[in-house]
Amino acid sequence: LLGLTDPALIVVCCGHLMRRKNQLDALSSFQEIAESNPGSHLVFAGATDREPDYVEEVKERIRVYGLEAQVTILGFRDDVLDIMNGSDLFLLPTLADPHPRVVLEAMQMGLPVISYSTDGVAETVVHGETGMLVPKGDVEGLSRALSQLSADIELRKKMASKSVIRVRDQFSAERTSHLVEEILRGSVVH
Repeated sequence: LLGLTDPALIVVCCGHLMRRKNQLDALSSFQEIAESNPGSHLVFAGATDREPDYVEEVKERIRVYGLEAQVTILGFRDDVLDIMNGSDLFLLPTLADPHPRVVLEAMQMGLPVISYSTDGVAETVVHGETGMLVPKGDVEGLSRALSQLSADIELRKKMASKSVIRVRDQFSAERTSHLVEEILRGSVVH
């Protein structure tokens, strides 16, 4: 699907390439893994036309870090779930995001999520159970989480199982519609 030859580890980061999504921190955190695990690969999937100057900055950082062989910018894709299905970890260093649906999609696909503990991500991912959360801006924390999960296949499997269950139990369409209905009924003034 991605044209990669036998990668040891695929880390996927989905979201339009833009400053708020913060792919630069994804690159910084991935750099250590890339050095210790040359078979690892970071994949960015998301539109590249929103902030062209930022996309060029990301490409330049890839060159500066010497990661051209280990980082791929796919651009916008309509087969993101297939890409996730072929990946090992989901990385999202977003600086602000009310409730990124992509986190639910990743968890539903059984991917442990590594992210900054921001907004809706912190409400969705259970640290240590369905992924790893670190304080916003803690690139070293992202690197440590990537290192830990890339080295521990059993932990990834446990997190994958718990992620699927959490999405099913807490974020199903039925449960969400029921909660919205309760909120609406409670806010109606008689």
